[in-house]
Amino acid sequence: MTQYRFTNAYRAADRVSQDLIQVIYSGTQDPQDVLFRVLLFRFFNKPETWVALEEARGEITADDFDVERYSRILDDRLARGQRVYSAAYIVPPPPFGERRKHRNHLRLIE
Repeated sequence: MTQYRFTNAYRAADRVSQDLIQVIYSGTQDPQDVLFRVLLFRFFNKPETWVALEEARGEITADDFDVERYSRILDDRLARGQRVYSAAYIVPPPPFGERRKHRNHLRLIE
């Protein structure tokens, strides 16, 4: 047990999972919007990133999504020395040709 890391058996009880659950139930319950919010939150897995996007864009919906606008918000955070990703459960970015990891993730959502 001391040699290996294990995930929380009660995953829904941890802080970030609670934040994701809140993201799922806040806003429209249209299936496309729920899926969009889950993917967007999950790729970054950092509540502060979600808050920054929400503060800049308002309600997060699939219809509002634009890779460049969302990328600029995240670019700005990075330029100020703020992280946009959690260190937990990192998802490798797809190879869509963007220079920055977050832009490739946003392209995947697109």
